[in-house]
Amino acid sequence: MTAKLPPDLLELFSPRPPLPYVKPLDKDIPTRKGPLVSTISQYIEILKQASSDDKPSTETPMQKKDRIKREREEKARLKIEEDLKNWEPHKNTKATEDPYKTLIVSRLIKFVQDANGKSRGYAFIEYENESDFRSAYHRADGARIQGKRVVVDVERGRTVKDWKPRRLGGGLGGTRIGAKDINHTYSGRFDPKRGPNQERESLSVDQRGSYPRSRDNKRQRDYGGNGVDDRYRTNRSRNGYDQKSSRDRDRYRDDRDDRGRDYGRERDRARERSRSREKQRDRYSYRERSKSPKRSYRR
Repeated sequence: MTAKLPPDLLELFSPRPPLPYVKPLDKDIPTRKGPLVSTISQYIEILKQASSDDKPSTETPMQKKDRIKREREEKARLKIEEDLKNWEPHKNTKATEDPYKTLIVSRLIKFVQDANGKSRGYAFIEYENESDFRSAYHRADGARIQGKRVVVDVERGRTVKDWKPRRLGGGLGGTRIGAKDINHTYSGRFDPKRGPNQERESLSVDQRGSYPRSRDNKRQRDYGGNGVDDRYRTNRSRNGYDQKSSRDRDRYRDDRDDRGRDYGRERDRARERSRSREKQRDRYSYRERSKSPKRSYRR
């Protein structure tokens, strides 16, 4: 195609002249000597004797995340141990006078705050009489006040030996353990040593705000243990009403069992009859299919 172009355009496609040869500054290529190339067999013994400590340390993102988590846990553990050494509840000047008459009400009143002004979620109430304190402890735990279910507990810092609060690794609550997926959202008392299912099963009537269990036990003793008065039970047994009612119940149970057995026999007979009819129908249809059609002869 380029041969058919005019001369002025052919000059545009003409090759450039070759570059002029320039003598190298160091040595000519024919006279130059390259580096000596040797094998690596002489370095194998050195590599065997080398220790693994000289290797460059590489850390994956997952390993870095685990390392940071371990460092935070170790730092938190050291801080808890240091705070635990300095924690002395008996020398607290802000505490109440008598710890055995002090009641803790949580999830309702927000009086106790930390140094930053954040609410702790509980308050202290000190009673004049110990009987009032015990009554409030048994009846108010788990009760609803202004739409919120409160948790009532006694002061344990000065009354329980080796007791530690939540910020020092102890405590009984389950709503402020840590993250949202760990905290317990349901109301009621939680003991980390037992588990949430056992705590829910152990909730009694008096913890939900009704009468104490001692009154229920007294009522059961008065009424024979099952809610029926002993005097009423004695009159019924004296009149023979219990014996008559037991005979009627036995007679009714026997009649019901007989009816159930008769009904079962009738149902079995009906099932057998239906099966025999199905077998006869299948046998008849097989005979009809096995018959060959009649031949028709044309005349």
